[in-house]
Parts: sequence; structure tokens; C-alpha cells
Amino acid sequence: MTLPRHPVTLFALVALVGLGAAACGGSGYGADTGPGDCFRSGTAAAFGWGTRVACGEPHSVEVFAVRDMSAELGRYPRAALEQPGSPARRAYLALVRGFCEPAWSGYTGFAAYAASVAPNVRPGAVLPALYGDMALEAAPADDWDEGTHTVVCYQVFGHPEAQGAQAITVDRAVLGTMRAVPASVPTQVRDCARSPVADEAERRVACTEPHDREYLGHLDVAAFVGLVPGLDQRFLRRFDSVTAPARDWAVLDALCGRLFGRVAGAGGPGVTLLAQVYSRDRSWGWADDGYYHADCFARSDRQLTHSVVGTA
Repeated sequence: MTLPRHPVTLFALVALVGLGAAACGGSGYGADTGPGDCFRSGTAAAFGWGTRVACGEPHSVEVFAVRDMSAELGRYPRAALEQPGSPARRAYLALVRGFCEPAWSGYTGFAAYAASVAPNVRPGAVLPALYGDMALEAAPADDWDEGTHTVVCYQVFGHPEAQGAQAITVDRAVLGTMRAVPASVPTQVRDCARSPVADEAERRVACTEPHDREYLGHLDVAAFVGLVPGLDQRFLRRFDSVTAPARDWAVLDALCGRLFGRVAGAGGPGVTLLAQVYSRDRSWGWADDGYYHADCFARSDRQLTHSVVGTA
């Protein structure tokens, strides 16, 4: 049986990265905001300044990194960060890959997990898969222009900015315990999907709904050249998800197995680890400025309403 991989982009990939819009006055910004702080509300387009709560209370946003960018961006007014094509905007956008992604990988424990499989792998080579968006936002305009040049990297659970959608709330800290206590990640914020059937595209759902796929992580395949047989620079240059033969998919599947075999160890019989690639997707394609993006997911031979990672 040939498993559908979506060799072409038949659906909109769940956004991995959002970028917050400029915020104006009355922000309630707290200069002491730091990693591990939780916020009651917010979206990938607008951080929920002023809604901070204890992580044991219902919340839909968790901060995992904060940095003072005075040296790099302090000479620009806050509005310049939103001007398309401007030097300030380019420097700001570069923080997603250069700062947020490595911090996200490190804070969730995925960097250490990847290093245990492939020593000396670069930070940010493996990112967690969650039902929601990772995003970046600078301090609100009033605070920024008065000298607080802080940027915040954060995770939103769910997609509250989508029409008709709501945020997912949790009542425990999630990001900081993903590797140490996998079962601490609530099922409703894991990233699951129903496989495509006939002309119906794959549909992302929360893991509490019937599904046969659970996404485990996102990776830059180039960081793992040599880890599994057949994975070399020639492979990276020739791979195309539309034309790739089964033997090429087997290389990527083997990589997913090496990286996430222990993560999905509680999956039991009937669960297979596979790779997904979106080589024709402009926003999350295969070869993107030297990065080779792929997802790893666990596929079940039956419909599940729970996670294959621990028991949440």
C-alpha cells in the first residue's frame, strides 16, 4: 500500500511561524517578561500584553525567549519594523530563524534530544510540532520608542486569529516540560491530522479528534547528513517530493525514525514513523536559503483520539 505524502501542496500548511504586528498605547507591557511566563490570550499577529497569569491558570500563550535588541535595532523607531523591505524589517524578520527557532528548540528540550542522536548538531535543527503558532513580537510602540527595545518569542496554542477559530487554553506549563515529561503536553495542543482520502486533502485537527497522523517535529535535513545511509549532499540536491522514488522517501523515513523513535515509543503496534516534505510550497519548501525542511509524523493504521507520545 502506498501511503499518501502530499507530493504537491494540497492544503495550507499549519503556520509554523507568525510575526506580531505593531502594538500601540495602553499595552500593559511588563519589562520583567521572561521565558516561562504565561499569558491568558494572544495570537500570532498580536501578543497579549497585559494578560499575564500564573501558568497554573488557564492560558493560551507561553513565552520561551526574550532579548534586548538595543544594539541591533534600537536606532529604528517601532514603526520601521513593519515597513516592507526596509533594513529594520529585514533585521527583525531574521530574528525568527536566528533567535526564536534555536531558543524554541532549546527551551522545549528538542535541541538536547537531537544532540543525543547527532552530536554537535546546530541549534534549531529540530523544532517541536504543536497545534498552534510560534511567533515573534517587539515591545509595543510606546515602550519601544521610549527605549525598551525588547523582542519576545512565544507559542500560541490553537489558531485564534483564524475565522471561527478559538484559542486552546491549558492549565499547566507546556513548553518547558516537553522533553523531560512528554505526557505533560495536553492532547488538545498536540499536532494531529487526518490523512487525505481521494480528493480530500489532509486536515489538521487536535489530537482529541479522530486522526491517524501525529506530527512530532520539524527539521532541517541538511543538519543530519551522514546520520542515515543515503543522506548526503547529492540527495539534498536531487530530492523532489513530486518525483522522488520510494527509495528516497525511505532515506527520510529512516531519519525520522532515528530522531523520533523514542519520542513515539508509546505508540505501540500499527504506528509507523514517516517523513513529509513540501518541496513545492513557497512558505515551507524543501530548499529554502540553504535549509531543507521536512516534518516527521507518526502514522497509525487506525483512527485514534489520543497521542502516541506518552499518555496525556
